[in-house]
Formats: sequence, C-alpha cells, structure tokens
Amino acid sequence: MMRALPLLAAALMAACTPPAPPTMAQAEAQCRQRADAATRPQTQIAVGVGTGGTSAGVQIGLSSDYLAGRDPEDVYTTCVTRLTGQAPETPLYPETGSQ
Repeated sequence: MMRALPLLAAALMAACTPPAPPTMAQAEAQCRQRADAATRPQTQIAVGVGTGGTSAGVQIGLSSDYLAGRDPEDVYTTCVTRLTGQAPETPLYPETGSQ
C-alpha cells in the first residue's frame, strides 16, 4: 500500500497538469477556421445510399462571431494571441503582389 501512494500522487499531479499550449502553426490553423466561420454560415450536405434506402441531411452552423458581425481579421488575431500569447506570424489574408 505504501508503494502505491507515490504512484497515485504522481498520477494525480499528471492529471492536473494543463495541456501544452499549441504551436504557432496549430494556433493559426485553428484560428483561421474560426475566422472563416465568422465570414458566413457554415453548411454541410450529406447523401447516403444503403440497404435501408437513401438518406440525406443538411447542417447549417452560425458562429457567434458571425452573428455578432465581428471582423474575421480581428477574430483571427485575437484568437492566436489568446492561444499563444503572441501576435500571428502569418496574416489571415496573404498580401498579393500588385504587378
């Protein structure tokens, strides 16, 4: 029983350890999706055929950022900063060269 206590304590401490913060690339990818959801309703359409016949479904998602009319660029920047503590390294909308 005495040997189990240190193992139990270590397991409890590991369970209480917060997850590692995402890398900048992970945060930017996650926040890019959130910014995209702020631009328009998100839709999914599914159609299936099986032994029981056909099935179809439609799903429409409205993000709170979209409903509030938030600027997608602000959504992206705020999200990345919240997740990493730093401003994004990659802009949401890459600049295109004007030639």
